[in-house]
Amino acid sequence: LMAITVEGIEFPPHVVLYDVARRRWTGEEPDDDGPPTGADGNTPIGHAGPLLDPSPRQGAGRIPVLSDSGRPTVVPELVRWRARDGMPLSGWLYRAGEGPMPTVVHLHGGPEGESRPAYNDVIRRLVYEGISVFTPNVRGSYGSGREFSHADDRYGRFAGIDDVEDSVLQLVAMGATEPGRAVVSGRSYGGYLVNATLVRHPGRWRGGVAACGMSDLRTFFRDTEPWIAAAAYPKYGNPLQERELLRELSPLQRYRNVEVPVLFVHGAHDTNVPVSESEQAAAFLRERGVPTDILLFADEGHEFVKLANRQLLGDRVVDVLRVALLPLHAARLRREQVGGGAGLGHGVPGAGQLGVLEADAEAGLPERRAHEQVDQQRRQARARGEPHGEDGQQRDDRSHQHELVERLHVEGHRSPVPAGSG
Repeated sequence: LMAITVEGIEFPPHVVLYDVARRRWTGEEPDDDGPPTGADGNTPIGHAGPLLDPSPRQGAGRIPVLSDSGRPTVVPELVRWRARDGMPLSGWLYRAGEGPMPTVVHLHGGPEGESRPAYNDVIRRLVYEGISVFTPNVRGSYGSGREFSHADDRYGRFAGIDDVEDSVLQLVAMGATEPGRAVVSGRSYGGYLVNATLVRHPGRWRGGVAACGMSDLRTFFRDTEPWIAAAAYPKYGNPLQERELLRELSPLQRYRNVEVPVLFVHGAHDTNVPVSESEQAAAFLRERGVPTDILLFADEGHEFVKLANRQLLGDRVVDVLRVALLPLHAARLRREQVGGGAGLGHGVPGAGQLGVLEADAEAGLPERRAHEQVDQQRRQARARGEPHGEDGQQRDDRSHQHELVERLHVEGHRSPVPAGSG
């Protein structure tokens, strides 16, 4: 017998046994709630006894998975495309419905991490809320060879940041989402990429969720553990010899470009990426009147592992995304309904129980028009070669966003913010 750890987006790792001689899975069922399901999410597979089918069916572009319950399975799609410079990229798409959906692009840490269809309670919850999730493996990730994993070293970092924008552009091209209906999120290095793409690609995102990410590489090298700093020199640059490179790669230098709500998440005991990295970014946005907040876990470090904390993390992320994405989605579905298209339940799991969809539909329309007006003003200013200033309409737009954040904010979830962070 061979023991294998199996996991999926909907269920944590579970050890199963494979009978090599008989070429079949064996052992106890993962759960008594229902039989394991195949790649289509609802067809039971395997034998009547405690055996699992050795050859689950392959769907087009989908990976067979096992589930520990009888509920439909969230089956990821493996997406492959090329970046703007021709670099081959890939990622996993968890669709919340058919057609263009509100979407979160979630970035792994590392930089040498790798996004796989592994268990993630927050991603699962977002899909159940009607929000698709895309987890790309931008250059620098493991799993595609040594050259690829080093393609973002030092000056290659700029191309790695552009890979984030190319990820959402690919989703738009394949009809999985639409422009202006995506939020970017990430943890650790992924949190750094959130900060970086928000400033490098302004106007592309509706919001951001940056968990324990660096906002300024110079202060990161100054405040992190010495061994982490030494290991990071080949990846980002030497703070003594390549100061200019680190300055250009530090998002905080251009944080004036950020005009969308951002939620920062950090563990108070994080010594890899000190909490000051989130504090200084949040303070900068608050000073400019951009809606922002910090979710600070007093009993966590660089990882968020406690069950109560992960539940709270999911609550807060859902709050942010409901403000940033679901009003637009509800408005689109209502227009389809008026025009004879699908109703509010189309493509949104549990839409009949989500009163927020109908309640926020009308609120989303003026917000979207305000954003479209601001975007149009930006394009006209750039066409005339004028610097992009902060006019009254932009301030009104951010004020409206702030009101939405406060309206949907869950009292009691606001975490204490250390003095000096705004």
